[in-house]
Amino acid sequence: MKNFKNFFWFQFPAIAWAIAIFVQSSLSYIQTPDLGFDFQDKLAHAAEYAILGVFLRRALVFQNNEFIQKYANQLTVALGGLYAVSDEIHQSFVPGRNADIGDVIADVTGIFLVVAFYFCLKQINKWRRRKSFLSTDHPV
Repeated sequence: MKNFKNFFWFQFPAIAWAIAIFVQSSLSYIQTPDLGFDFQDKLAHAAEYAILGVFLRRALVFQNNEFIQKYANQLTVALGGLYAVSDEIHQSFVPGRNADIGDVIADVTGIFLVVAFYFCLKQINKWRRRKSFLSTDHPV
């Protein structure tokens, strides 16, 4: 039961979001609202894949494999990037859709920004712990 609970909380969100991206990519002629600025579709791609990045990194960090945990950030970018490429290839077969390298770049940028954010948080926490350790009185 514990394995199912871990799967449901850690791996399932990444899988469900990847399926949602696939389904959305399967639709022809998607009507998107005009937000009044250029490259709004790239922003949507970056946001969509940033969410995937959060779920994917979370799934990797909570694996019972030390290697996967250690390289979760790199694996998140690599796996998310591969999924972005496969998504664009998939779109090239959908009527009314086409593959766009700009979309892949936006997708990977969204994933990378999430990973960079987590990396910065980790560094800040290390710095705080070190600062806390150094500011307390420790016998030499």
